[in-house]
Amino acid sequence: MPPDPFQKCFGSLEYIFKLLIQSRKLFARATGGQYEDSFRRDLHSLFTALNGMLAVPSYDVIIPTQE
Repeated sequence: MPPDPFQKCFGSLEYIFKLLIQSRKLFARATGGQYEDSFRRDLHSLFTALNGMLAVPSYDVIIPTQE
C-alpha cells in the first residue's frame, strides 16, 4: 500500500529539519549567535502546530502516520 500524503509529508521532515539546523548554525555563526530566542520561539511554534495536526483524532488518514 503506497504511503498517503501525510506519511509522505512527515517522511520528508527529516530532511527539512536537517536543512533548518544547518542553516541555523551558519546563521548563528554569521551573526554571532543573535536571534536565538526568536529561533527557539519559531521552532516551538512549528512543533506545536505539528503536534496539533497529529492530535486530531477524526481523520482516518492521520492514524497510520501517528502510528
